[in-house]
Amino acid sequence: MGQDLTIMIDPALREAAPRLRLGVITGRVGAPSPGAASGATSGAASGNAPADGPGGASAGALDAAVEREVARVTAELELGEVAAAPEPAALRRAYRALGRDPQRYRGSAEALLRRVLRGQGLYRINPVVDVNNLVSLRSTCAVGTYDLDAVEGDITFRPGGEESYQAIGKGALKLAGLPVFADARGPFGSPTSDSERTMIRPGTGRIVMVVIAFAGGDPWPRWRDFAVAALREFAGGRDLETTLVT
Repeated sequence: MGQDLTIMIDPALREAAPRLRLGVITGRVGAPSPGAASGATSGAASGNAPADGPGGASAGALDAAVEREVARVTAELELGEVAAAPEPAALRRAYRALGRDPQRYRGSAEALLRRVLRGQGLYRINPVVDVNNLVSLRSTCAVGTYDLDAVEGDITFRPGGEESYQAIGKGALKLAGLPVFADARGPFGSPTSDSERTMIRPGTGRIVMVVIAFAGGDPWPRWRDFAVAALREFAGGRDLETTLVT
């Protein structure tokens, strides 16, 4: 895997979700620093997207891409159908197998789809996070994108224990029974809510994006190509490498 990173699925999580697959993209984002021979980058700014995004695309182009995806979802899916769609339903089964209530701890993709279908639109954060949400809407999978420079060592996707972290915008999240991504420092992400430790920030230069497919199947090439193209166009993505963890 690129960026000297290994991601593994723990056998206990595999037992709870036998069809689980992880589509992984690593690479750089943001505009290269002027004259930087080493290829160091400056990350996307937080808040509203700038007039010209880090990939050279206008904010209007990113807005249009978001609106197209919202329109597609609205045309193809009803609010009452979300929980029964293949990916949200597979995630719910895995959560129940791990002893966590999926009604109380929804997957991020289900929450995103419900928000869109209620006409509430999407939060706009920065180009990388906005692309993350685009990929989640397109795939109906939970998608996590993390600052790779905040990750220490290899990553294991495993059931959470008696541990917690500060979730983005939500305070302390108890992780027992949730699937979690963990590195040498401990858990930092889950399909429900990710941690502040590895969140995308101003200055983020290297990322790892993970498409979490609980329903399995073979759609990764389609989602991969969509995600890679969006990262390149809207977030200054480059040196992007992809792999499928099964």
